[in-house]
Amino acid sequence: MVYSGKIRPVGNRVPLPDKSGKPALSWEGLYHTRFVDSGTSALSLAIRIARDLKPSVREPEVLLPGYGCPDIIAAAHAQGVTPVLVDLVPESPWMDTTLVSSKLSDNTVAIVAVNFLGLASPMEELSDLARRSGSLLIEDSAQRMPPSSAQTAKADLLVLSFGRGKPVNLMGGGALLVSHALEDQAQKSLSRFPVNSKRVTLKWALKRQIFNLLVSRICFGLLERIPLLRLGETRFKPLERITLERPIPGLLASGLSRFETAPDYRCELGKKLKVLDRHGWIRLPETQNHIDPSNTRLLRYSLLAPDAATRDYSVRSLNQAGVGANSFYGDVLPAIPGVIGSLRGAERLECAKDFASRLITLPVHEDVTSADIEGMVQVLLMSAQQKQ
Repeated sequence: MVYSGKIRPVGNRVPLPDKSGKPALSWEGLYHTRFVDSGTSALSLAIRIARDLKPSVREPEVLLPGYGCPDIIAAAHAQGVTPVLVDLVPESPWMDTTLVSSKLSDNTVAIVAVNFLGLASPMEELSDLARRSGSLLIEDSAQRMPPSSAQTAKADLLVLSFGRGKPVNLMGGGALLVSHALEDQAQKSLSRFPVNSKRVTLKWALKRQIFNLLVSRICFGLLERIPLLRLGETRFKPLERITLERPIPGLLASGLSRFETAPDYRCELGKKLKVLDRHGWIRLPETQNHIDPSNTRLLRYSLLAPDAATRDYSVRSLNQAGVGANSFYGDVLPAIPGVIGSLRGAERLECAKDFASRLITLPVHEDVTSADIEGMVQVLLMSAQQKQ
């Protein structure tokens, strides 16, 4: 049998810079863009601005969803702010706004609305809660491009990430988008951080070539077989350094163009998986999208299986078929290996635990083909029938 490789779970190839002109940024009229060394740094700086706006608060807190990337915990801890975890709406990636309201206090400096795999967090109610409490609303759009507030201006601060596995992959970096009303405070809060100018070097060019080679089907499948690499493993990593950046000219423009013009299989996959509804599955892009679906490009296609056993069986079956499906973060934030430091609200995350136990994600990046989509559908239909 000829080894045919495996399609990676996520991640577009890294482009070459396009120096033909300035990129058209959909948020430019509402927010000022500050580039940084990572999306985690961007979120940490957003939390710092929120903290600095309330200097009298001695024990500042930030409200975060109980399910998510552990980097959001690291971002808060780096600024001496305590994360307060909020449970989710049942069978949804979004924070329960009733619980958000109950956890707001005089110590709250910010609420973080985290977009999920390309789906936009419902911002309206969170925006109202933030305004009434005197807190800032931060939209963490590391997994969505463009951020929903690019058109609505609901958030005070926006966070973007350009790391591997993000919508626009530039091999690292991020951006903090600051509303015009907060520009003076941002200048004060960020003035102490060093600035680094990025440029195309031989090292960068070689790294790009190697990365683009390693994400191919053959190479990814082989790399995944090396246990020491821990590909796809979710672990907590403290944020130890933050650097502001002047990015490589033209690189963001290329990345945006590549993402926006890549084949989009969301609608095709959603339609073909509709049959799963009758087996107790939930197609999240069809039930949790608060923005016009025609304007939504997904980072991954996400579903909730009827139960954890069905999810685990489906993930195994898809991977055996050469599809990089997975359970994403795998567990709620307090259970992620390495998560340390002060946390509040970790004891009551029942809906988040259920969500984590049933979630499965499917690749929909630029290298996915119609044949891959058909293969995913067939495997999932067989999984559903196995559980009947």
